[in-house]
Amino acid sequence: MGQPDTYNEGTETFINYKERLDAYFQYSIGEKGRYTISLHRGQTLCYIKVIGISRNAHHEINEELCKLLNNHYSLPSLEIMERFKFHNKIQEDYETINEFITAIKALSEHCNLGPALQDSFRDRFVCCLKDVNIQKIILQEANLTSSTAINIAIAMETAKRDAEQIQSNQAKSLHRMQTKKEHIKS
Repeated sequence: MGQPDTYNEGTETFINYKERLDAYFQYSIGEKGRYTISLHRGQTLCYIKVIGISRNAHHEINEELCKLLNNHYSLPSLEIMERFKFHNKIQEDYETINEFITAIKALSEHCNLGPALQDSFRDRFVCCLKDVNIQKIILQEANLTSSTAINIAIAMETAKRDAEQIQSNQAKSLHRMQTKKEHIKS
């Protein structure tokens, strides 16, 4: 099995990277430390050198290094900013229902919405769907839950995709039959 990707500050949080890294390791603490250092490049490696962690250190380096890097890269998020991002998320044209759900869930992680999280999630999901037809069907439901809204939306998106594929295949078949008839007449 190869090495995990190096940490890239622009594409993921350090906390997510550390979770990914911990899942990868099946080694002793000393080996984890050596591997952890070897997986950093560029500015991250410069920072490791600045804080004085040697590539030759073998004892309990993984926890110490990860704690220092986490403190360096994980700026505290402001609750109001996290809520702003959450409440302004809309389904993009390129996003499937499942991708939209994942995006909303990720944005809700640091909102500190407490008991209001489920209702806020449901409302954000339903109100910001790009497909008005799906929205209309969902809005007809009494006592709507997140689960019900998601199930309806996924079923309708799947049905729409399947119907479009059937229509496309029928059009291709019709075109082939017309081409054969024209070829036979000639």
